[in-house]
Amino acid sequence: MLPSVTRLFAMSAPLRGLLLPERVALGVPAESREGILAHAARLLAGGDEDALRQVNARLKNREALGSTALGHGCAIPHARLDTLAQPVAGFLRPRSPVPFDAPDGVDVSEFFVLLVPKQADETHLAILAAVAEKLADSRFRLALAACVTSPEVVALFEL
Repeated sequence: MLPSVTRLFAMSAPLRGLLLPERVALGVPAESREGILAHAARLLAGGDEDALRQVNARLKNREALGSTALGHGCAIPHARLDTLAQPVAGFLRPRSPVPFDAPDGVDVSEFFVLLVPKQADETHLAILAAVAEKLADSRFRLALAACVTSPEVVALFEL
């Protein structure tokens, strides 16, 4: 990546170590908001059925308050969970863009999903701000769209 592009993505400190390759899913077979949120819940719940139900419900409840789509094909679904000690993140890219009530009307193809402990106000906001800043940059979005492996996605968010 070019040095000038690397400088643009400098707000990565809150993201270092947060996104792991095993929490990145590319080519997700989801065609709806519910489908992508259900897949995100499975990705982040780690096989625990109770956690799966809770994560899915919390993500759906947050979306019911208003879409977490930012525009330009990106969204940051997020929720707070009582049972978490540390923030957990995942990244999903569906096979085809998903309607997600984006402010610009563009369907979403890049989902950064965030779960935070209930009391993690500053951490939650810092992570959301860092991700939103990256996704707002067209060069970052192009680089993200070009990623074809989980480690590439993780590395890009950590730049």
